[in-house]
Amino acid sequence: MQQGRSKAQEKLALINGQWPDGVQFRDCLERGYDSQIFEEQGLLCVECQACTRICPTCHCFYLYEAAAERYFLRMKM
Repeated sequence: MQQGRSKAQEKLALINGQWPDGVQFRDCLERGYDSQIFEEQGLLCVECQACTRICPTCHCFYLYEAAAERYFLRMKM
């Protein structure tokens, strides 16, 4: 188990190596809060919600699936 954890940490260090030490996502988000990019991308949005699955700053809600009679529902908490 420790060997797997070490490999994962090494891979994360490699993937995130481009980010300077100490960069906080909250600081980045706050600096870009008034950025025009949100307006531009919002106009292109098809509401697939993929961004909520990949954005490291998204923590507003939790998505989960629940069984209904013969199908599944996507729920939001």
